[in-house]
Amino acid sequence: MMTANEKLIGLTGNIATGKSVVRRMLVNIGALGLDADIIAHRTLYPGGAAYPAVVDAFGEDLLNQRGEISRPALGRIVFSDPDRLSKLESLVHPAVTQTVKQRIERARLPLIVIEAIKLFESPLIDLCDSVWISDTAPDVQLERLLQTRNMSESDAKARIAAQPPQEEKRNRANAVIHTEGEYSQTWRQVRAALNDTIQSKAASAFPNINITDTCTALPAGKLPEQELTAFWTSSTKGNIGSLYESLAFQAILALTENGELETLLLIEERNLTASLTRAIVPRSETSRLRDWLTAFEQYSLLHQCELLILPKCFTKSYPEDGIMKASGFTRQTPADLAFPAWREAAIHQSTGMDQPLWVKVIAQPFI
Repeated sequence: MMTANEKLIGLTGNIATGKSVVRRMLVNIGALGLDADIIAHRTLYPGGAAYPAVVDAFGEDLLNQRGEISRPALGRIVFSDPDRLSKLESLVHPAVTQTVKQRIERARLPLIVIEAIKLFESPLIDLCDSVWISDTAPDVQLERLLQTRNMSESDAKARIAAQPPQEEKRNRANAVIHTEGEYSQTWRQVRAALNDTIQSKAASAFPNINITDTCTALPAGKLPEQELTAFWTSSTKGNIGSLYESLAFQAILALTENGELETLLLIEERNLTASLTRAIVPRSETSRLRDWLTAFEQYSLLHQCELLILPKCFTKSYPEDGIMKASGFTRQTPADLAFPAWREAAIHQSTGMDQPLWVKVIAQPFI
């Protein structure tokens, strides 16, 4: 159910300009993040809204042994041919628009950000109260595609060339976030842009996640920055830059006890799954594990996730099988998970298809 103060930010920008970093930073300030690209991928799963038409249009040679469409193979076809790219978009975009609208209707958070590379070309633009663009230099785009996505230089240049000029998007945006600097610089730009472009209670409101009578959870970005940085550096003995990098790539959930910050939970969201990767506390303890799992689940429900994962990096520190079972988690391998998004997320958190992980289904998958 949408809230009375709900505001919606449309976030766009060409490939490898840092859109997802900006979206995750907004999530860490209290927004629900929706990624149109992820939703588009889901329409291509077997049984998805676009799957039959795409296979018919582009051929069964795209299918792997599981009958799933190979995204790299499809990408090589469409990103070198504008006409075939337009054909693919005509098959996928209507389903994406419908699904995004459904997710907005189900939102329980007062601020929403939609990340969409083709935002201006989509009916979604009409839903937005404010439009932001991520921006960086072309040589940085190319370097990111080569290093983080393992593309060949020819494929990377083809992807960049296939997109509309970035200048057009800059001219239509309410806020431009430059992402080539330090993550701390991007974080402060995001906070300033939020204050400048969304003048609403939605920019600061976030429903409390009440774990016990005295324990509450909230996004780390809702804390005073000085309190957050002081806790991080004292608890991790690490460089403060690692905090801002975490805010760029993970969700950080802060747990307070009687108003005092006691724990930071690091959560990796991946294709509507959530993995609890680390608990940062001033001292090693397991006594609050049940509260951490409750906070993790409640947070993930607010963010419309479907599957919870406790990867080995977390359970190695907290091997409390009884608490895992009591909290509804079961041991499954990635191979046990039939739904592609869940299986891919579990593989990412494991060392192989047959490594058991603690998982918990909290919502049925949508396609």
